[in-house]
Amino acid sequence: MGVSDKLRWRRCINELKFVHEELKLSKEISREMAQEFQQYYEEYCSEHALDIKELNEENKEKIEEIYNKETHTSENDEETPSPGSLTLYDAVDGADDENEYQMTQDETEIHEAFSKLHKKLALALHPDKLSSWLTPEEREGKIREFKKMSVAFKARKYFVLLEIAEKYRITAPRNYKQQNRWVKREIVKIKMLVNKEKRTYNYMFSQREDKSSKDSLMRQFVNQIFGINL
Repeated sequence: MGVSDKLRWRRCINELKFVHEELKLSKEISREMAQEFQQYYEEYCSEHALDIKELNEENKEKIEEIYNKETHTSENDEETPSPGSLTLYDAVDGADDENEYQMTQDETEIHEAFSKLHKKLALALHPDKLSSWLTPEEREGKIREFKKMSVAFKARKYFVLLEIAEKYRITAPRNYKQQNRWVKREIVKIKMLVNKEKRTYNYMFSQREDKSSKDSLMRQFVNQIFGINL
């Protein structure tokens, strides 16, 4: 691999790491704002003489339909969605998500290549393979890395495996051009998830600093859920 190819490959890997971190942080912000959003939402409804219980009961089917769609299209989210986890006027049609996904040739070959790397790392880090000469601290550190790389492999965060392989000087897959193609597609997909997370009411609420802008967001939420224009 030439120097320019290696630089492009490294740049792609770093960008993929960044967008994954951005998605993680965006989700953390949304979760942290859930309670504050709920409290403000209840106060807003009270100020405008809106009975939340009554409205929820009247719009039960619509609300279930909306939140079922949000739960279906969310990624690895096993928690019950909070009110603010709803996407702000999401026009994305999730119907295709129900179809069985077919991996591309690049995805299949990339997965197979990193599956081999995963096995190499397991030989060095699996608890049953560790030397008895290791200190308790060294053993615990390798066990943590074994768990980390196993979780990353399942989540297709192959850059984590690359980092661990580099640390232990274990040869990683060298199909760089193919990796670049795959990484660029992954970046696009993760960016779409980031953008969707940033359009949730919880996240949007975290960006509103004054009462006027918060109330404007609440008007949108009430309109989207109950069809009420305030």
